[in-house]
Amino acid sequence: MKKTVVVIILAIFIASVAVVNFFGLEIKQYDGETYIGSIEVSDMLFLGDNNTPLTPQLMADGSLYYVFDYIPPEEGVEYAKDDPENRNMVRLDFILVSEEGQTLPYDDGKIDYIYSTDSGVAFFHDGTGSFVFLKPNQLFTITLKATDGHGAKTQVNIMARYSYN
Repeated sequence: MKKTVVVIILAIFIASVAVVNFFGLEIKQYDGETYIGSIEVSDMLFLGDNNTPLTPQLMADGSLYYVFDYIPPEEGVEYAKDDPENRNMVRLDFILVSEEGQTLPYDDGKIDYIYSTDSGVAFFHDGTGSFVFLKPNQLFTITLKATDGHGAKTQVNIMARYSYN
């Protein structure tokens, strides 16, 4: 091989290294989707009575439910949906756990609240992220379901008990 051929090959090699360095082929680590393995209720607060935490009670079928004392409106008045005087508000806090057992940050797009709106027992108050109860002595069931397609869900039962004090 002649010297000119070797020099041309060497020049092309150096030029290709310079072009690759200039345009910068980078290695990026792909941060894959982390799927929700389970949803755990961390806290249930009754906001109408100075943020009182509710403790779960065991039902006959083995499921848990939360009970709080319903605060009735003044005599002759009924609570209406979006009534600012209704103090029967419960905030549900939960923890998302990945399939690997790591705690995940909560993101609004990861969980759906599934509950019956036509029962009239309670409704989700968007402004506070809490449930407001309109009727006492009825069981209200909320299902928290992950939207990532892996089927993680948990069911929460809440009941506003009417006390005749």
